[in-house]
Amino acid sequence: MLSILKTMKKYKDYKDLKLADLGYFKIDYLKRLNKSWISFISKVKSNTSRYMKNPNPEKYKVGTIKKSSEYIKIDIIKLVETLAAGETIELNDIYIGSKRELKSRLIVTKLTEENKVKRENTLIENVRTKNMILRKSRIEFNRINAYITNVPSYIITANQVHELYSLR
Repeated sequence: MLSILKTMKKYKDYKDLKLADLGYFKIDYLKRLNKSWISFISKVKSNTSRYMKNPNPEKYKVGTIKKSSEYIKIDIIKLVETLAAGETIELNDIYIGSKRELKSRLIVTKLTEENKVKRENTLIENVRTKNMILRKSRIEFNRINAYITNVPSYIITANQVHELYSLR
């Protein structure tokens, strides 16, 4: 794994667009890309923490913000409940990771019934053959496509994110 990351680090340049597969989903790697002005698109792992700034955080009497109320955790599954199949939602200024260190755009698409069934069948097969544990949260997350990117929406629209990621 270390040699792969070294290779990925070697081949990066200002204004590049990196398509990060889930196997390479590392917050630190994406942070380094972002810091180097390199654009990225990555799928989001189901267990990745996602937050947004709380517009009305609690404050102490002296006026400082209570750290525990500074961010609101985002539940992607609840977010897409009201969406129609195939519909996409985009959230800007989302913070990724338990330490909320990577600010990005979050693009989530609710899959069509046909795609959901395909994904669920693949998941069930993987669980059976790889001795994995099937969790309800994993099944629910398998019904969506979720991406993060640092590319502004005026350059790449939410719908184009999926198309570009599919090229990898």
